Amino acid sequence: MRIGEVSRQTRISIQTLRFYERKGCLPPPARSPAGYRAYHAADLKRLRFIQQSQQLGFTLKEIRELLDIHEQFAAPLRPDTARWRRAVRIARQRLACIEAKLHSLAAMRAQLLCVLGKSASQPQPLCPVAKSTRQSKRPKSR
Repeated sequence: MRIGEVSRQTRISIQTLRFYERKGCLPPPARSPAGYRAYHAADLKRLRFIQQSQQLGFTLKEIRELLDIHEQFAAPLRPDTARWRRAVRIARQRLACIEAKLHSLAAMRAQLLCVLGKSASQPQPLCPVAKSTRQSKRPKSR
């Protein structure tokens, strides 16, 4: 399939597809006799993996490393344990970032629920979120 069809199916712009190719996230596709890029189903799977990984917060460099490791393990050769350890390390680092974001989001959610429960029905002189933030930063008395 041509680049326009891939773009429609994945909702990735043509410019972004070419960018992924330049950055090594997408291998250079075969070319038709007329010079058009010819993509296959495996390319669509790869692009969906890239999209999902980006939504999870992985950088293109990390995605490229993970794709490289995946390709090595998909090949019928003996796997490289150093690459596997690197993939696991990248995934653990991303998991730690996700855990930290979840913690921050849970704290923000609790703060908003508290503030909105108290004063959401009546206009306030200060933004309830700003007021709550000021209160949470106040030094604790001994």
